[in-house]
Amino acid sequence: MSDGNLKAPSQVFKWFEKMKENYDKNILAILQRFEQSNSQQQSRIDETHRSHINIMRENHLNQNAQFTKQIEQQKQEIDYFKQQIAQQQQTISQLNNRYDAVIVELITHKKSTTQFKDIFDDSCFIDTDSTSFDSIPINDSLVKQSPVSSKANNVSSKNNDVEIGVEKETNEIYFLALEMRNSNNNEQAFIHFKKAANLGHVLAMGALGRAYFLAEGIEENHAIGLSWLINAANLALPQAIKRVEYFKTNEPALYQTALKLSKKVTSDVTI
Repeated sequence: MSDGNLKAPSQVFKWFEKMKENYDKNILAILQRFEQSNSQQQSRIDETHRSHINIMRENHLNQNAQFTKQIEQQKQEIDYFKQQIAQQQQTISQLNNRYDAVIVELITHKKSTTQFKDIFDDSCFIDTDSTSFDSIPINDSLVKQSPVSSKANNVSSKNNDVEIGVEKETNEIYFLALEMRNSNNNEQAFIHFKKAANLGHVLAMGALGRAYFLAEGIEENHAIGLSWLINAANLALPQAIKRVEYFKTNEPALYQTALKLSKKVTSDVTI
């Protein structure tokens, strides 16, 4: 072969070698750029993730701080409401104690006096010129004139001296009871009023009825008190008649009960 034919393959081979070298360089450059781009992209992704994580962590910390603050406020509010409830319970307890004290006071010391005091005010039921069993002067003329039961009035003339003696003794008991009541010795006054009433003294019957209504020297009992007033009214005591009419009109149930008792009233009355 000639020398020219030998040089052609060699040049082609060098050309291919150079092309391969350039190709390898290009591939390497592309790979480097890809790796660099990939690295940059990964860095950006990592940075974005880190940023998101930091933001989420910060938000989480802020939320925790807010929740902690809210919990603290709620604890303070709970403590405040507990104090308010304790104070209210203490106030309610004090009010209950005061209420109980007032009720006990009303029951034990002022039992129904307010309700019936006006009923036993003479000006409400009798004329101002009438004599009240609440204010009778003690003098000799009344000892002779004070009314007693019809049984005593029906005693035969042979027993007039005995009748006058009993009547005088009954009046003395009645007036002694008045003195005791005026001295606020209600217990003894009641005993003497009852003794005189059982002997037929009509004013004592009225005073005994008042004592039962106003709890003067005896436990309050409206039915027994009214029964004595009914007995006094049956003996024509004006003050008792007015009061009996009042209860008959305004307290019919009480009146019916007392009417039955009035037939059974004795020195040992019980219900």
